[in-house]
Amino acid sequence: MEKEKKFSGLFSFDGEVTTKEALPLAFQHVVAMIASCITPPIMLAGASGLSPKDTMILIQIALIGSALTTLLMIYPIKIIGSRLPMIFGVSFAYVPTMIGLANQFGARGPVEVVAIVLGAQIVGGICSILFGLGLKYIMPLFPPLVSGTVVLVIGLSLYPVAMNYMGGAGSVEVAGWGAWQNWLVGGITLILGLGFTHFGKGMFKLANVLFAMIIGFIVSMFFGMVDFSPVKEAGWISVVEPFHFGIAFEPSAIISITIIFIVTAIEGIGDMTSTTVGGMDRIPTPKELRGGIVGYGVANLVGAIFGCLPTATFSQNAGIVSINKVVNKKVFTLASLIILVSGLVPKLSSILTTIPYPVLGGATLSIFAAITMNGIRMIASQPLSGRNTSIVGVSVALGVGFTTVVASAQNAGVFFMPEELTVAIGSSPVVLAAISAVLMNLIIPEKEEDKAKEDSLANLELEELEEEYKNKKKNKEDRSDDVFKNSINYIMNNLDNNLTPHQMEQIGYAVDDIGEHADEVVEVATNYTKDKGCHAGYLIKVLNNWAKENVKNKKEAENKIKPKNKKSVTDDVIAQMEKELGDES
Repeated sequence: MEKEKKFSGLFSFDGEVTTKEALPLAFQHVVAMIASCITPPIMLAGASGLSPKDTMILIQIALIGSALTTLLMIYPIKIIGSRLPMIFGVSFAYVPTMIGLANQFGARGPVEVVAIVLGAQIVGGICSILFGLGLKYIMPLFPPLVSGTVVLVIGLSLYPVAMNYMGGAGSVEVAGWGAWQNWLVGGITLILGLGFTHFGKGMFKLANVLFAMIIGFIVSMFFGMVDFSPVKEAGWISVVEPFHFGIAFEPSAIISITIIFIVTAIEGIGDMTSTTVGGMDRIPTPKELRGGIVGYGVANLVGAIFGCLPTATFSQNAGIVSINKVVNKKVFTLASLIILVSGLVPKLSSILTTIPYPVLGGATLSIFAAITMNGIRMIASQPLSGRNTSIVGVSVALGVGFTTVVASAQNAGVFFMPEELTVAIGSSPVVLAAISAVLMNLIIPEKEEDKAKEDSLANLELEELEEEYKNKKKNKEDRSDDVFKNSINYIMNNLDNNLTPHQMEQIGYAVDDIGEHADEVVEVATNYTKDKGCHAGYLIKVLNNWAKENVKNKKEAENKIKPKNKKSVTDDVIAQMEKELGDES
């Protein structure tokens, strides 16, 4: 009991904890994310042909950008940031599209390729900000069926990349590709990663990719695959200059990258939900979701200026939070600082550039498989009706099939459509698959058999997460530290145990507007609604009205329901609101 009390601060976002307590847990998060963060820039560098010096800079700024994005989320600036315990990093989701752009624009030079990616990223960041601000209006275009299809195609399109890397390079045309030593090192790394995942314990299980890469790296040294010359040439301290790679705007690239931005934003909502449910025993508030998406957009917009590739939430770190329940901001602040220092010291960054391709391929294949299965899981959360399977099947077929044909035609010297269109829909299967899924979902009429049991704004898993939340709610005694959670608990226990996601969302907005004592106000409003024989819809009207009237605590709420000429003020106002709504209709 004393031990639990001693470390209780770790399980509260603002709890008091010592550096000694927080540091090991922070390092755990760094270990879990570092390999996934550095691999996308290495892949883009390899595909575009960047020099070792520029590759090191790309890795360096990836670490710096990831650290600063995480800090922005932990310490929000007004509406920018979620104030949730999450780790951000450069995302694999963009790799297929970035490699496609590298293949398409490679003739312009490797630096120009990076500039094109960063230019598209700026537009994608702006779109993400608008997405966050208009979250509830845009989400219906990307239900789980559509989002799952896109994620599935992202995973499928990454498999050839991993296999090429296991063979020894990003392309089969490179001398020495396919040597048995390459396949051996890649295979060992893959097997080790799987072994640590399924049979490892503690840190070996959590950081399975990192440990697999370390051992694979050591094995590769015996075959002479490692070149340490970039480390010798690198300095100890370096500050990355803005616009090092430049910025270039290509309409076709912008379309491709922006679509992925929307998809990763939706995935981010899922990760935020997973974090709060698993670590805080609640669903995220609308303010947190909005701030997280807006912050994600702002971070990518600014990051592009300095050369940081697109970042996103890291699901593996959200998983750690769900397992250990540690949500203290100091843990995540320290993790961010460790990542930041790694990025500011070129000696450390340059070590990462020496990782051989077979090691990267073996380590990332299982990651890409996990991405694919996440997509399948998202799709399977919806009824597999004829309509839904048609949308998924045709979208995947068009995305994968068309890009395969384009690549084969180009290899044969056949170019059957304009370059801009080739880049937009023919260089990566993700874009065409996404467009097809969105359009088919809008056009093909939905029948009752096509609908999931519960619609969700938050994401595909909300039905499942709500159930988990309700179960945890019954077993958790100490809920006093979270206003929104207390409010939802009281309503569900005393008025309506079957609140819909939309109702939870509306209550969340009202709670945000009322402020720190909103749970007291909700308690009064709930009792008042129950006494009148009404339900959650009426309660929401009461809360919205009180929020407009600047009701901030229990006393002010009680004053609102005091009788006034046989009728309460609240009844008068709500009656007037209902009359006005009736007149408008």
